[in-house]
Amino acid sequence: MDNRILVRNSFSFHPDGRPREQHLKSFIANHRKSFERRFPMLNQVDFEYSWSGAICLSENHEAFFDLLGPNVYGALCCNGLGITRGTATGTLLSDMIAGERNELIDFLMASPGPNKTPPEPFLSIGVNSVLKWGQYRAGMEV
Repeated sequence: MDNRILVRNSFSFHPDGRPREQHLKSFIANHRKSFERRFPMLNQVDFEYSWSGAICLSENHEAFFDLLGPNVYGALCCNGLGITRGTATGTLLSDMIAGERNELIDFLMASPGPNKTPPEPFLSIGVNSVLKWGQYRAGMEV
């Protein structure tokens, strides 16, 4: 055990997929505030790292797991469960490519996959509204 705490509670939506530096700065402040609310006895503990990155979310919380084209396969859209879901679906995808089938692969293949996104400006309006609503519902956790 290495005594680490991971704080993840800030999101922004960018149709071009590129994070903005001003958002990262505000996220660092949000993470600090959230950490101190939850762990007031640890307010002297510094953060070693803060970073930003893209995550793929779908409105219906479904992922893509299938053939994308000739000899091109994909396990995409982990909905914020990247390490766990990515490892599991990547392993299952390699099994499928090797010709294996099992009930987990069949389950993923039967998934309807992610919903299609609406066009702009509806996409940005919808995503930003959902993000704001989630932050509001989280209350003191954010």
